[in-house]
Amino acid sequence: MDAFTSTTKNNATAAIVLVGVSRTVDRTINITCGGTLGSEMAAGAWTAVYLHQSAGMNEARSAAATSLFWAMLTMGRIGAVLGGMRITAEHLLNAAVWITCAGAALLLAGHGSAAASVTAFAILGFGYGPIYPTGVAVLTSRFPQAAGTATSQMGVLAAIGGALLPWIHGLVLAHRPTVDSAVLTLAVAVAMIAAWECTRRLAHRAPAR
Repeated sequence: MDAFTSTTKNNATAAIVLVGVSRTVDRTINITCGGTLGSEMAAGAWTAVYLHQSAGMNEARSAAATSLFWAMLTMGRIGAVLGGMRITAEHLLNAAVWITCAGAALLLAGHGSAAASVTAFAILGFGYGPIYPTGVAVLTSRFPQAAGTATSQMGVLAAIGGALLPWIHGLVLAHRPTVDSAVLTLAVAVAMIAAWECTRRLAHRAPAR
């Protein structure tokens, strides 16, 4: 009886731990995707202003650079569809968040240079593109029995990111040196990587539900 009671308690404890890990995985994926949507909305809204203020680009060239950002984001999403046929969603998402971080790092390192900044926004767009749709795929595969709830939570957090980050970037560009906007972009990218790495480390401990 004591052995049975001990085994039952151990199983219950393990179940509680696994539920906690699963919820953490859910939240970290949501943070990654929420940061992505907010960042891509901010880039789409403020790229032209940033390039004009930091690199002295005229309105026409700044608008063209913004169009390039969106074109690269679209290419990233198309690439995710094609890449998803060959590699797992987890590997694809991992590549995308690191590409995003590389673009954000270049944006900061190349601050003041029109060529470097435009290239950085193109890389950011390509990196942002796959993250949200691939994040949905990862989340639904991890939580097949609660896919609706999980994706709804992701949608809410993504909407919050989409509302807050463009506003924050606008405040920074209006009241701070433009380099601070590049710092903010990199900080969000690093936070996304941290959340994703947390997801990767925890995911193998939480069986799909």
